[in-house]
Amino acid sequence: MRIPSLLFAALALAGCASAPVEPGRTFDGWYLDRSEGDEPQALWTLLTGEPAQAGARVHLRQLDGHAPEASLYRDGICQQKETLDDAAWQEDELHLQTSSFDGIPPLAWGRIRRELKLQPEGEALRVDLHESRFGMFLIMIGGAPDRNVVYRFAGVVADIRQDCR
Repeated sequence: MRIPSLLFAALALAGCASAPVEPGRTFDGWYLDRSEGDEPQALWTLLTGEPAQAGARVHLRQLDGHAPEASLYRDGICQQKETLDDAAWQEDELHLQTSSFDGIPPLAWGRIRRELKLQPEGEALRVDLHESRFGMFLIMIGGAPDRNVVYRFAGVVADIRQDCR
């Protein structure tokens, strides 16, 4: 009885030890904070929900084994740094979901759900935004149509005079 269990344990350990280990993902890109096109949008605002300053650059990076990070730079000086804990890579795309809830239940409240899909395209960055809204005022329930928008952010050369701490 002991020999089969020991044999099974040895085979299980040998199988686990020989499994291939995938290296962690690394990514490093610099982008202008304003999107190209008729409806400009700030990349920093899409990623963090916070307003950005004009003329800023966003540094997106993920080091092996760490969560993706976004840093906001202006004139080469780091203004702010955020870790994107909820972001996850799926193939060559970085997916990020955010959700916000405002109001005073049960009187009036609303929920906004946003899904971002970031995909590097050469030197540029493509961001697909899917946004859905739902709300309630007293007993009336309402929602806005889902919104799908694609933004493109131009790649830029790294400009670091003072890094984030």
